Amino acid sequence: MDHIFSQEPSLWVRSTLDSMSLKEKVGQLIISRESRDTIEDSIAKGHVGGFYAANHVSGERITKLKSLSKTPLLVAQDLEVGHCSGALSWPSAMALGAIDDEETAYNWAYYQALDARRQGVNAVFGPVLDVALNPESQATSTRPLSGDPQQAARLAAAVVKGYQDAGLLPFAKHFPGFGRGNQDVHLELSKYKADKQTLLKEDLLPYRQAIQEASLAGIMTGHIRIDEIDSELPMPLSSKQMELLKEIGFNGLTITDSLSMKGIQYLYQDEILYPGAILSGHDMILANNRLPDELGLEYVVRTVEDGRIPLAEIERRVIRILQMKEYLEQVPLRELDVAKAASLFSSMSQRSMTALRSDGEAFQAINPSWKSLFVIVSQEFTQVEGELSAAHTPVEMLADKLKERFPNSDIAFLPIFPSASQNEELLHKSLAYEQVHIVANAVKRAYSGIAHYQDPLLSMVRAMQTKIGTFVVFGNPAAAKDLPALPQLLFCYGGYLWIEACVEVLSGRLRPEGKLPIRY
Repeated sequence: MDHIFSQEPSLWVRSTLDSMSLKEKVGQLIISRESRDTIEDSIAKGHVGGFYAANHVSGERITKLKSLSKTPLLVAQDLEVGHCSGALSWPSAMALGAIDDEETAYNWAYYQALDARRQGVNAVFGPVLDVALNPESQATSTRPLSGDPQQAARLAAAVVKGYQDAGLLPFAKHFPGFGRGNQDVHLELSKYKADKQTLLKEDLLPYRQAIQEASLAGIMTGHIRIDEIDSELPMPLSSKQMELLKEIGFNGLTITDSLSMKGIQYLYQDEILYPGAILSGHDMILANNRLPDELGLEYVVRTVEDGRIPLAEIERRVIRILQMKEYLEQVPLRELDVAKAASLFSSMSQRSMTALRSDGEAFQAINPSWKSLFVIVSQEFTQVEGELSAAHTPVEMLADKLKERFPNSDIAFLPIFPSASQNEELLHKSLAYEQVHIVANAVKRAYSGIAHYQDPLLSMVRAMQTKIGTFVVFGNPAAAKDLPALPQLLFCYGGYLWIEACVEVLSGRLRPEGKLPIRY
């Protein structure tokens, strides 16, 4: 896909550029959000080049917004769980690492892209190419492909090819990678030390392979500062760190991560960030959603007018952006075989199920005739007048499946931050059972800083350690690092697609064949 940048701009690209005012040219560099109150006005004025749409935004809404613009828009989503208005939901990226099959990785991305394009989406802020090298890292969740650079690189090339073959522009993220730091960049800047050779060999290997084998056309940079390369400025403002892109042969489009994240907002004002991102070498800016788009636009326009950013640099970026938009408009929309895609995604949940036993033996199914206690731990629970409640969520679906397969057993529920009284009550209840089996959610949430099990829960697990037969890690596999020694662990990589597969493994109807894609 990046081959289009080596071609001469078409007549349409040239004429479109020539017809634009300075504000319209700068607007092409700014990606806003569908949720902004002013988004329709910004699009109609040509003061944004596209927008990010959350996965619940309907295709009708996207089509309406696109109709307001005289120039094609980039419409991006994360596509990490599925488009709620689309036909499908799909497994997380880490399932690909557990399966370790490049054809599956290609099809996973290809079907995602077809489903997204049917809703009017033409870009994806993904795949996540952070290599999960550090189990303490907030990047270590179900979003990365693997903790092994070689495996992540092979799968990255397949995923990028799948997206691009279907006509979706990927912005692989978060360059150069969050896999070493332990900060949540929604809250604080990611800072870590790694020399350039180590970065090239490990962190950047997925990018290098995706560029070489799949002609990766887009990269999103992260709010990261690597002291070995630039001890003063973070990636959005660092031309030194942006030079890494040239060193690995990248010729596509670059965009910042969201400038609304507090990890960067606490350090720099928007009037520095917006023009600074362009001065450092970025092509586009993912706007601060708390700043009026017109004000962010004005910060860059002023910098052009006072000569700090040459107009030629703006126009060079606009030409490349328009070339990509022209290409995306011309890619035919292929038909999505929904049944085939759904079958693939369902089989992925089964093939990725991963088991570890302390004795190294095969996973031992739970006898359905036993009277066991299953404990479901999830942040989906809320405290309402002293009672735990949940909407019709994956938790309820899991409970229903467990009751179906283990009719003699009981089920208890616990929040991820249990109170002392909740812990005491559950421990007392567990005394009446021969075995306790725990299914505990461990999902990274933006601005929460949480990706691992917390002390109140871990204390309870240690207390009933001799009772526990199986512990199911539902989500971030690195959360298992804090658990005490237990007979066997079962890893599911998040989302309702794993519910049935999880229960089938517990009941002995499915053999877990996945391999753990990280170390902890």
